[in-house]
Amino acid sequence: MRRVSLWAAGALAAALAALPGCSLAPRSMAACEAPKASDQARVDACTAAIREGAAGRTLADAYRNRGDAERDLGDVARAAQDLGQAIRLNPNDDDAYASRALARGTLDDLAGARDDDSQVVRIRPSADAYVTRSVADYALRDYEAAIADAAKAIELKPDWAGGWAAQGYGYLGKGEYEVALADFASALRLSPQFMSAVNGRAAAFRSKHDYDAALAVCTDAIKADPTNLAAFACRADTYDAKGDYAGALADYNQAIAVDGQQAWLYLGRSSVQLDAGDGAAALADADKALSMEPKDPMALNNTCWARALSNTALPEALADCQRALATLPRDAPTIDSRAMVYFRMGRLADALAGYDEALRLDPTLASSRFMRGIVKRRLGDAAGGLADLAAAEKADPTIARLYAKYGVAP
Repeated sequence: MRRVSLWAAGALAAALAALPGCSLAPRSMAACEAPKASDQARVDACTAAIREGAAGRTLADAYRNRGDAERDLGDVARAAQDLGQAIRLNPNDDDAYASRALARGTLDDLAGARDDDSQVVRIRPSADAYVTRSVADYALRDYEAAIADAAKAIELKPDWAGGWAAQGYGYLGKGEYEVALADFASALRLSPQFMSAVNGRAAAFRSKHDYDAALAVCTDAIKADPTNLAAFACRADTYDAKGDYAGALADYNQAIAVDGQQAWLYLGRSSVQLDAGDGAAALADADKALSMEPKDPMALNNTCWARALSNTALPEALADCQRALATLPRDAPTIDSRAMVYFRMGRLADALAGYDEALRLDPTLASSRFMRGIVKRRLGDAAGGLADLAAAEKADPTIARLYAKYGVAP
């Protein structure tokens, strides 16, 4: 056999690596792509593969795999960067677009997430791709687009509950509750325990103020599976909306008894305690969730809000809100919480700016509308304040009673 010089072998390897889709995999790529490896092990292996000279499609895969692992580790900003690099190297990698869409959604870049979902639809126009984009449409309050994308999914796969549930959410957003209920019922006929449809149907009944019907939907899901934590949360949220805080807390307590290692359950119970006016208990649960998920912006928002309501440790409350907004800079509820901290601090101009920003991002926030009315009146804008208070009361007739529990009144 004729021998090949080391130089020639190296030149051949370089030439192959330069060809799209044809590259020699570094030794670390196997661990980089190992589905059962830990997330940190995958990050380390993919980093090694990149440093070892991965090129072409292999380099793109290394960046994508590292981005997936970083996202799962909670380092979402870095994940988005790596996934962007993977896309630049391989512009038709639908998995990279789908993964970056998840990262962008977590970073509150909803428009960017929908753009990535559109690329997935372009590359792979499947029912699940249309449903994923429908979810992004819904998050952006583009309900007509959400319905159109869901309808396309149903056309491609009429026996899939996901398409019907997505269409139901589109109609729910439009306020067409009867149509939404029918779509959610169609989804549940296809998949009786599909929690997205269960939650959507309960939400539609709650929007109609038919709390008994909503409770029945959630209770049926609990009867079908007494270990279904999401079903308990569904019923708890309905009790909360009804003003039955004891019922809501009982359901969260039962869910936590089933599995006390879920941070989101403590967050849910914390939110109910906030609505009930028990700031100390709410703060304890939010702190518990933070101990389990130290970077969770929802937990940080809840600790911020609990301290604001109890009017204690306001600098710490402000710091928690700022940490949450560093991850989700356009999250209207957290901006509302920060504005409440400013209000408690007597920084009325900052509070007003905060409520303006929250309402720009989400005009439906009755809490921001109500508090902006109070701030405007205290700043001397009596007419503007009364207009905001009236609009808030129209959107949520219980808003004044709720804030009275917090010691805040017009």
